[in-house]
Amino acid sequence: MSKAKEIKCNYQLKSLIQLLAPKLSISSLFKLRCVSKKVAVAVEEHMYSLEKLNPFRLETNSLLYAVNYYPNLKYFTSPLDDFMNDEDVIRLASICPNLEFVDLSRTTATFVGIRYLVQNCPNIQHITLTDGINITDGVIGVIAEGATNLTGLNVTNCDYLTDLSLTMLVQYRSDSLHKLVIDGCTKITDVGLAAFCEGNPDVEILSVARTSLTEVGIKSIIANCEMIEKLNLNSLAVDDNTVSMIVKNCRTIHRIGLGYTGVTPSIVDVLQTLPLHSVDLSGQELLSDDHLEKLLRKCDIERLSVKNCTSLTDRTLSNLVEHCSGMTILTLGPNALFTNDAFLTFARGCMNLKEVELFGLSQIEDTFIEELLKNPNLKSLSLCQCSGVSSAIFPAVTKSKLRFLSFDDSKCVSESEIEQFFESQRSATLKRRRSIIDIIPQPLEME
Repeated sequence: MSKAKEIKCNYQLKSLIQLLAPKLSISSLFKLRCVSKKVAVAVEEHMYSLEKLNPFRLETNSLLYAVNYYPNLKYFTSPLDDFMNDEDVIRLASICPNLEFVDLSRTTATFVGIRYLVQNCPNIQHITLTDGINITDGVIGVIAEGATNLTGLNVTNCDYLTDLSLTMLVQYRSDSLHKLVIDGCTKITDVGLAAFCEGNPDVEILSVARTSLTEVGIKSIIANCEMIEKLNLNSLAVDDNTVSMIVKNCRTIHRIGLGYTGVTPSIVDVLQTLPLHSVDLSGQELLSDDHLEKLLRKCDIERLSVKNCTSLTDRTLSNLVEHCSGMTILTLGPNALFTNDAFLTFARGCMNLKEVELFGLSQIEDTFIEELLKNPNLKSLSLCQCSGVSSAIFPAVTKSKLRFLSFDDSKCVSESEIEQFFESQRSATLKRRRSIIDIIPQPLEME
């Protein structure tokens, strides 16, 4: 073979591997090495150059034992069905020394594995430890002291954490931590949050939903964090006066969570003065079309959650089409006042939607879902207790660009129907977990 033909052949082979890679699991891609020596080289070169991974493509530890070194990998998210332990985390740190963003949700790792991670991956900027069952104040201390480039930390539902964790973050990462998520950490109190806010006045993203914080802790945010951009107060006992103080002092907020709090619908008069792109008003049973329309007219809303807002009608769906055609994420229901016809109009008018979660909307029909699935931007669809939807939507699913479809807690489609659909699509890039179908046409985007 001439040199020119060999170069062309190698180029075509690399192009083929790049085309196949997003559609195959890591282990399946790795098995291609058995085809020939040239294929093996092309596969290893591709894996060697990876910077980010789609977690849906990962099977249990398949990344950790596929090749011995990933020098360019910057983003890692653990597989949804895996619980990485100390051994896995140590292996990850050994073969991926240049990690910057690490998501170890549901990890069982302890002080040992996390210490090795921060010591061997000096470039780490963000760590997620959601639902980590062994995450203690000691682990946070190791991260605070060892991760010198840390700018973001997510410890959602890490039940063992106390105010000591926030104190150590202030001690070692004062002024450098720009994102903190402590949702569901019920042992953290106003004292710890006050210390953190005083030590990190430039924090940009702060999420304290479902914690034990009171108005005292919220006032420490108001007093210290004037430049905050995203604030999540879901399920806290805050009222209109407190939120008004927040809006008055923190004028850069463009994303706020006030779901299931003590605010009233009239709070929209205050919120509309902010440059909001995202708002959660879930649980506001008295929130009317008029209230919400004020917000939609004034603000460029891209993300909206109005779960359990039972006074909204078809007029709100029309307003979304008219004022928020650029909306990307919507959470809606249950609500008996919406009609399927209004949903059809909504699906045709909001073509930028990427994620839709629908709860308890028994009135929606297959026709709406099929119309929604025509949207090439839609990547995630959750249908919870939507009894009017049937397995007849599956053909539209296979033609769509979805990567995630959930029928959680729904009787509209049976387990056997989902299983049968999954089996019929075995050749496609589908994964099955309980009543969830994951559709994986391409790597996940990083926010």
